[in-house]
Amino acid sequence: MTFNIAVEDDLSESVVKKILALEGCSVARRFPDRDRLQASPGKGHLLKKITAYNASSAIVPFLMMLDLDTSTCAPEMLRVWMPFAPNPRFLLRVAVRETETWLLADRHGMASFLGIAISSLPAHPEDLADPKAALIALARRSRSKRLRESIVPIEQGIPIGPDYNGILSGFVNAQWDIDEASKNSDSLMRARLAIRRALDNAPS
Repeated sequence: MTFNIAVEDDLSESVVKKILALEGCSVARRFPDRDRLQASPGKGHLLKKITAYNASSAIVPFLMMLDLDTSTCAPEMLRVWMPFAPNPRFLLRVAVRETETWLLADRHGMASFLGIAISSLPAHPEDLADPKAALIALARRSRSKRLRESIVPIEQGIPIGPDYNGILSGFVNAQWDIDEASKNSDSLMRARLAIRRALDNAPS
């Protein structure tokens, strides 16, 4: 099955593509088109388009992924963000609390990638208030100068390093163990199960 996808940033795009590929699926288009935007679209921009994305899923299956961020409850926010009966081919999934949670959930892989002890990785990444900040703090301890300079912010007021998305997308593509991460992230496992249900219910 081929999906269109809507994501908040390039790192989320890499994650969604990897999850879909593991289920034997591919991506037709990413929304919004990165070439038309000066920066990452953010959650608000995507939510303004949600009814249009839902409608378009009647033609091509659609997967939209959002970060929970500081909201309290993923099921509650799904109802708030999607106050309509979705097309069966439209999937809205939520990362608790951010995409970075799903990366940190592969504790062995991330420890190896950063060159730090696995004991440094959080045992329950979905309990973190700010997974992005936690990942950056871990990167500060990396023995790799390239990783530190890419991930850690170099100026005040800039939340991430100059190649944050690129470096971490490389980790996703080459090292991220989704099965291992799913053991430590309920929201990741739920996203994978939702995709499998969509595939099971797809017309033959």
